[in-house]
Amino acid sequence: QTVVVERPQTQYVGVGDAEVGYQIHGDGPTDLLWCFGLGSNIDHQWDIAPVNDFLRDVASFSRLIVFDRRGTGVSDAIASRAMPTWEEWAEDIGAVLDAAGSKQTAIMASLDAGPMAILYAASHPERVTSLILHNSAARYLVADDYPVGAAQEVVDTLVQLLRTTWGTPQLIDISFPDAAKDPDVRTALARSQRASATPRAAAAQYTYILQSLDVRGVLPLIQVPTLVLHVQEAPFMPPAYGRYLADNIARAKLVELPGGDLFPTSNVSTMVEEIAEFLTGSRPVS
Repeated sequence: QTVVVERPQTQYVGVGDAEVGYQIHGDGPTDLLWCFGLGSNIDHQWDIAPVNDFLRDVASFSRLIVFDRRGTGVSDAIASRAMPTWEEWAEDIGAVLDAAGSKQTAIMASLDAGPMAILYAASHPERVTSLILHNSAARYLVADDYPVGAAQEVVDTLVQLLRTTWGTPQLIDISFPDAAKDPDVRTALARSQRASATPRAAAAQYTYILQSLDVRGVLPLIQVPTLVLHVQEAPFMPPAYGRYLADNIARAKLVELPGGDLFPTSNVSTMVEEIAEFLTGSRPVS
């Protein structure tokens, strides 16, 4: 298992009346911003061996900028009764890019960070060179014109599951079935979740996220090259969500990855190869 010798320093930038933590790793020719969303802690992610490998490999061909959005990890907490709008959350991206001195960047976003990236890419086409959406969705709930969405009772069950199992090995077994086979990785993932948010805060945020999310109307506005990566057996995030994104973003490329982990903790080399080819035009040499 690989461990980075020198971890990048965590820095902070103000966004409104809050502070957002970010790190910069690597000095490649392409700036790449990555945000995972709830469950992330950029200080703890280096303790998760496969995530460590993923970050190290991606930083070998890019200048990798990672951050925790408001309400997550090293960044300021948010009140459950005063959730940011999706547009306000997207401001975190702009603030981090300004602080990192990045004029043009590729953006990679996973899970609930995906809608933030979609909004930012649509509203700031002059700053975004490409977009990578990983295990994300434009909407979670079912609708008459969105049959791939989840029923309300499924969403309610998911929120209750998060409230009772957040940061425990039980939730890791469900969310990361491949990575959880390694007891050290399983323990590190649970620790990272606890360092990201409390169970009550996680449930409150996901209640808001699952109920309010709908950026379908923004998808036609995205004009940058887009790669949609979706794990075939991802829990809570069926591949139909990724297919909908790819079908509704102009010229988007869809790649369905094997495995069932929500985080890049399994089939890391395959995911890195897809990202490298998308950004640089060639796959890295093993």
